[in-house]
Amino acid sequence: MQSMDKQESIAILKQLADGTDPYTGETLPEQSPYNHPQTVRALYHAIIAIEKMKDDASAIHPRLVKAGKPWGQAEDEQLKEAFDQGVSIKELAYRHQRTVGAIEARLVKLGRVPSRDYARAMFSSKSQ
Repeated sequence: MQSMDKQESIAILKQLADGTDPYTGETLPEQSPYNHPQTVRALYHAIIAIEKMKDDASAIHPRLVKAGKPWGQAEDEQLKEAFDQGVSIKELAYRHQRTVGAIEARLVKLGRVPSRDYARAMFSSKSQ
């Protein structure tokens, strides 16, 4: 399944609110739930809410400027080295400006841990 961006979502909702099938361009029947005044209002509320949403994780958490961006070889090497030295996943997330989940997933991909659950358990036991 392909992901949908914000603008595409808004375009589909606007077409529905205007009484048009977004895929065929045909006018929706008058009895369609999409033509009910409450539905139209709800669709416009959804459009407004989506328009107000931030575009990415870095806008919500400015320190996560690399969230969702590809990893480079140099960053992978830094991650492996710091992990091997015992740096916590939380600290690694801070250093790499990524989420804790992204660090856990990358450590699995790099073969440093067998699973994200293992990574979590490993560091939670060290902090106790």
